[in-house]
Amino acid sequence: ATDEATTQPGEGDEPLILNGKLLRGEEADKLYEEVDAVLARLIDLAKDVDPVRPWTSPGAAELDARSFASFVEEQQGLGAEARALLVRGAEADNGVPADRMSLLGFLSMIAGGGFQDYFESSETYRLAEGNDALAAALAQKLGPRVQFNAAVDAVRRTAEGVFVRTRDGRIFRGDAVVVATPPSVWDKIEFSPPLAESLTPQMGNNV
Repeated sequence: ATDEATTQPGEGDEPLILNGKLLRGEEADKLYEEVDAVLARLIDLAKDVDPVRPWTSPGAAELDARSFASFVEEQQGLGAEARALLVRGAEADNGVPADRMSLLGFLSMIAGGGFQDYFESSETYRLAEGNDALAAALAQKLGPRVQFNAAVDAVRRTAEGVFVRTRDGRIFRGDAVVVATPPSVWDKIEFSPPLAESLTPQMGNNV
């Protein structure tokens, strides 16, 4: 069950402090209009991106080589305050500097989040019993296939499949493995053959 989150005030109704300056009313409305125009361009770009396999999308390499910061910088007729709001908003959400955000990755989030809904409907619902209720429900449905107290310390990829070893010596085999460990403990897993250094997940800061 879900409870709808507290409704937020409309754009322009809530005060906005940017670069130490208080913006509200018509001034804030004008700023949001500039920002919304850029978001509309991002949504159009995202329509050609596969959110599940973004690297297969048309022009994926070029998009991945561009950062979100460079995209914002390229926008014509965009004021300094609108640029700052776009960049800081993205950095607050994603936890890394905008010049380290892949434009392809950003577009895949928009596509996966339902395009316009990504900006308007994300995080509008909460689990009534808390976020861990989702994991608990999934574990209950899957039954004994979920292994608890089984910290992984090695992943070995072979032509026959993937082998995962836990610290207590158990071995699990599969056709593929999804590594969803937090970046802070990534280096506690031995990958064989070793993964490229560029695949090491980054750890950002969010408030």
